[in-house]
Amino acid sequence: MSCASGAPTTRSLAGNAPRPIVARLSAPSVVFVGFFIRIPLPWAVLKSIVPCAETLSSRRRKCQQKRIQIHITIIDMDIYYNKNNDIKANMNSNSYLLTESDIPLNIRGSQGAPSPKEGGYVMRLVSLAAALLMATSLSAGAKELRLSAAPPPGSPWGKITQKFVDKVAEVSGGALTINAFMGGKLGGEQDVVKQIARGRIDMGVMSNTAVSLVVPTFGLLASPYAFDSAEQFDCVADNHLLATYGEEFDAANIKTLSWMEVGYQSIFAKSPLRVPSDLAGMKIRTAPSATDTLFIKQAGGTAVPLAPNEAIPALKTGQVEAATQLSVFGIATGYDKVASNIVLTRHQHQVGGIIISKKTWDSLTAQEQGWMNEAAPIFLELRQAIRGAETALLGKAESEGATVINLSDEELAQWKALVPAAQEAILNDLGDAAKAKWDAIQKAKAACS
Repeated sequence: MSCASGAPTTRSLAGNAPRPIVARLSAPSVVFVGFFIRIPLPWAVLKSIVPCAETLSSRRRKCQQKRIQIHITIIDMDIYYNKNNDIKANMNSNSYLLTESDIPLNIRGSQGAPSPKEGGYVMRLVSLAAALLMATSLSAGAKELRLSAAPPPGSPWGKITQKFVDKVAEVSGGALTINAFMGGKLGGEQDVVKQIARGRIDMGVMSNTAVSLVVPTFGLLASPYAFDSAEQFDCVADNHLLATYGEEFDAANIKTLSWMEVGYQSIFAKSPLRVPSDLAGMKIRTAPSATDTLFIKQAGGTAVPLAPNEAIPALKTGQVEAATQLSVFGIATGYDKVASNIVLTRHQHQVGGIIISKKTWDSLTAQEQGWMNEAAPIFLELRQAIRGAETALLGKAESEGATVINLSDEELAQWKALVPAAQEAILNDLGDAAKAKWDAIQKAKAACS
């Protein structure tokens, strides 16, 4: 790349604000910020910033051996006031690499410094005084975080995720943005949640099943018929979950910004069923979690743990004859089109989380963390949205040919009778830590009763 094509041109932003650049010397490794404004700097300062700019013949060979490379990032800056009348700046960047042949430095000068014509570009590039002044008063630049969500944009979770994205942009004045990839565009939850824990994806809107893959005991919250009412469930989530699971989340390298209503788990089946005995010999997709899988096994079904995006293909090919799934999510993603009997067992009530990688969280400034914390409670609106949407979506599915099977009290009692044996199997599967955590959940339930 030539210097002519890579060098930026001056442009006014928000009044007389200059267009900045960020430059970094790879060899020697010096990082500095400069602006395209003319501020005279003493040559002694300039040569201390750019060591090989000095052209004394005694140093020429040494400088040449260092093979200077300059990485320049052209940044578009928008300067504005946010709602608190604080000055903020957004930056977008493009990077370029200049080698010795591109750098407008004449190292053959005879007076120990470039001529004014030769050194003017360098003087502008390393206007350190202006750079330091601006660096202390303006944001280092807009940050964009990647968020993954399995639900599609038009679902209740997709809509609330977009509200969260908009809220972060609003409270930060655009200095912090979220790029939401909905509909599983970054991969299935099983893979994404692990990528978040490793810091490769910034954050995600995750179900209980997904979170339990990195915090196994979190799955206990989705134990069959674990809560007596939605109000008790909400109370436990609001007042006890952070204290109950804080250490486990820290150990998994993730942080929870907010809890999220996921909804009730039911069964989508190709043929009608009402009681556990109807599952005998039936292959049924379950969530890849101990709580769902072991409950279905206890009911007599042949459990086939599959990710949500694998369930519909499995139903179409006959790999399974039924699938457990959240009522709202299942209808929103088309389970009812391939398994038209929706059996409202409601054997799980799931709480999910808005989680962020600890690596990403720690990289945010205190102000940026504050913006995230201010926006995150918007996910609590999902409670009423999901519970209201279930009734509406069930009605819609029924009008389009699905059969909604509401269980009688006697039929529901048969499902609940499976709980003691299923719960014992679940606790044994998850190990000793699960038993202590289950006790803590019971205490939280008692406090909320």
